[in-house]
Amino acid sequence: MALGKRTSELCAPGAFALLLLLALPAAADEVPPGLHFEAAVRFGVSFQSFPDAEYAGEAPLDLTAYPIWVDAGLRVSHLLFVGAYFSYAPTTVSPGFVDVVSPCDYSCYARVFHFGLEVQLHPVSLSLGRGVSIDPWIGLGIGYEVAQERYDSEAYCTPGGSYCDVPHTGALQGPEWFNGQVGVAVSFDRFSIGPYFSASYGDYTSDAGQSFMSGVAHWWLNVGLRFTVTP
Repeated sequence: MALGKRTSELCAPGAFALLLLLALPAAADEVPPGLHFEAAVRFGVSFQSFPDAEYAGEAPLDLTAYPIWVDAGLRVSHLLFVGAYFSYAPTTVSPGFVDVVSPCDYSCYARVFHFGLEVQLHPVSLSLGRGVSIDPWIGLGIGYEVAQERYDSEAYCTPGGSYCDVPHTGALQGPEWFNGQVGVAVSFDRFSIGPYFSASYGDYTSDAGQSFMSGVAHWWLNVGLRFTVTP
């Protein structure tokens, strides 16, 4: 019992030490000046919100998503990053969605994809010495979104008959007009880690190839951690 408790107490410090050991080799060399490649991966949680309660006579697919987000591009200078982004996010369905579309059991799912172009501005770097610095940044992107979905909705089984659960499978998609980002990172020259927040605004213009008469406006709010590597 005591050994198990002792082991659990050492887990967090051990994980932190391992992270430092991984970062130290990258910190040994300075980031090359001028134009160079840079990549990042982000993990977080994202919440969807619709300004309108309903669209096209259906309940909005109100979701909580868990995006895995990749950035890749060129660090033009210490101030500017230009590149592309791609994210894949499995989701869970909100209680409000379950109340309207019932039952929503294990067969319900949604997978959300975002991809596009972005720029990031790193206005200042605050040195802490020994190759470590604080790097605040802001970003702006534009792109496209696809939300693959499957849920059960009530419909007539036969004309004039009783209701039954009918599966609905679709792919909501449309432009992502705005993707604003802000974050701060602790930088070890070639490696950095830190929190970020993003807010994106877009329109769903079609579902499974069927165009809507007007776009379905929605927001995604995203918070998490960003890991950056300069090879």
